[in-house]
Amino acid sequence: MLWRSFIGLVFCLLCLPGCSAERGVDLDGRAFLFSSGDGFEPVAGSTVRISFSPGQVSISAGCNSIGGAYRLRDGHLVATELGQTEIGCGQPLLAQDEVLAKFISSSPRLTLDGDTLTLAGSDGVTLVFLDREVADPDRPLVATRWSVDTFIDGNSFSNPPGTSEPTLLFQADGSVEINTLCNRGMGSFKAAGDKLVLTNVTYTDRPCAGAPAAADTQLKAVLSDGTVTFSIEAARLTIQHGKLGVAAIAH
Repeated sequence: MLWRSFIGLVFCLLCLPGCSAERGVDLDGRAFLFSSGDGFEPVAGSTVRISFSPGQVSISAGCNSIGGAYRLRDGHLVATELGQTEIGCGQPLLAQDEVLAKFISSSPRLTLDGDTLTLAGSDGVTLVFLDREVADPDRPLVATRWSVDTFIDGNSFSNPPGTSEPTLLFQADGSVEINTLCNRGMGSFKAAGDKLVLTNVTYTDRPCAGAPAAADTQLKAVLSDGTVTFSIEAARLTIQHGKLGVAAIAH
């Protein structure tokens, strides 16, 4: 009996924080998108996403994010210390958040079969998720036209002014084309890991006024000669140069 207790203690210590690992189940660093279910129908146009990091779980569906600590116990997902953002959304999305918060806190049974994650509640509600990288693969940086829809300044985010969006196009020959909506830029790039090295970036010198001026200034500050960081998740590209950055969607 003591020997079994010692084995259990060692196993729990190895899977800290929260003793969240169970044999054959590794969720950390993975995200899943809702694909089907029983007793639950997502609000039209919303995407239910559940994500795992060491000892933490979060679930969202286009409005608020619900998350907290988690562990796996006897085949169940046990979520504790749950918190929620307080974004004002329409009533259907707010009601959906309440349903998801109640479901994730009910310790549903969890089954992971390759890229398919199934959560089954005791009330007959079952949610089936597919690994995000399978359900919505990362778009390639090269040969994808990216429309810039977000400007980043530290922890602040804003949308480009006006009705049109600047665009970026990274070509297979190592060239990049930038349309700021006021000026056009050309240059060269090399991608390695999460870094982009930009060289020989030049822009036309057309005077900008009104809404396009802000977009022009931001893009020139981010996409100039030097090294920037970038990441792609599904159809989203983020490029960061110090505290300034841009985010774009693939088209």
